[in-house]
Amino acid sequence: MGLKTAVFAATLIWGTTPCAAQERWQLTRTSGDYLWDIQLVKLEGTSLVVRQADTSVTVPVSQITELRRVGKAVKRVGDGGRGVFAGLMGADDEVYQLTLDTVAERVAVIRELLRKHGGG
Repeated sequence: MGLKTAVFAATLIWGTTPCAAQERWQLTRTSGDYLWDIQLVKLEGTSLVVRQADTSVTVPVSQITELRRVGKAVKRVGDGGRGVFAGLMGADDEVYQLTLDTVAERVAVIRELLRKHGGG
């Protein structure tokens, strides 16, 4: 069995994709504190459960002001220093600004992110 076939078979068995396991998120709270290098796990009512290292953390959605899907830093050939700097500064991150959203709107956004990115 070739490597590609083995990876595909493992994906079917465990039900995950190699890319989903590598997704990294950052969450900003209304206090200005943030959780980084987290995985989105599931919604429990109006709280979001995330995993940071080996710990599960539950955060009320009302306290979440921003979710950021952190993209891998990539240097774009031909962009010179600008390509390196943009990659390091998060130019390719997906940012979901929730500050002005109601709790119901925040829950809807998070539910869609979980559906799109493989969480609960």
